[in-house]
Amino acid sequence: MLSLLFILCLFALFRLWMEVIFKYFNKNQPNYSRTDWSNIRYDFQTSLLSLIAYMMKADGHPRKVELEFVRPHLYRILGDTQAPRALLQLRELLKNNINFYEVTQVINHSLDETSKCNILSILYGIAMADGTMTAEEWQMLVRITEYIGLSRRDLETIRMMYGNNSYGYNGQSYQSNINTSYEILGISPSATNEEVKRAYRTLVKKFHPDMLANLSKEAQEDAQKRFVKIQEAYEKICEARGIK
Repeated sequence: MLSLLFILCLFALFRLWMEVIFKYFNKNQPNYSRTDWSNIRYDFQTSLLSLIAYMMKADGHPRKVELEFVRPHLYRILGDTQAPRALLQLRELLKNNINFYEVTQVINHSLDETSKCNILSILYGIAMADGTMTAEEWQMLVRITEYIGLSRRDLETIRMMYGNNSYGYNGQSYQSNINTSYEILGISPSATNEEVKRAYRTLVKKFHPDMLANLSKEAQEDAQKRFVKIQEAYEKICEARGIK
């Protein structure tokens, strides 16, 4: 009887000792499950180039033709002064493995919503530069949108702003024109007047070209043309509804 009691006491002490050891090591081991991305910062240019590099490497290895394709876009976006340095930076990024999740999380925590929307808009423009958008390119943009903290609605607005023939106003009936305007603002025709105004104010904050003062004159002009789509859509809805 005493032997059994002694064994039970030893077993209880052993369990208590193991719990103490377990808690100690858990407390003192570094936590690799969550990185504090807010302590890692990217600027606008580094963020843009990182995502361009990812898109170039998504099909395996970036080809020289892809780099030559991107070159004029960087000059148009960044200008003659910044573009040469950006190309060097892009080459360095292409030499390294690009962890999509890490890159997008740093961007998500480094940049404001306006900067992220403008980067996504530039990426969309590069993808559409040959006049078509492949299913793979679209899915890549959808994935980037999600991981940098934007909504699918933001990407749809950008798609509408580019006004590709199938999405623009040319040749559309009046009713279709109105429906397109609602799509650009990201609201339904049943939205209230206050919701229309609120949607417009939100898009102005996200896509106003004045926020792109760090880019080239050509890039700012391109952004202005896309921004006009938002203004035209809002004015068309206001006219139809009699909103003053």
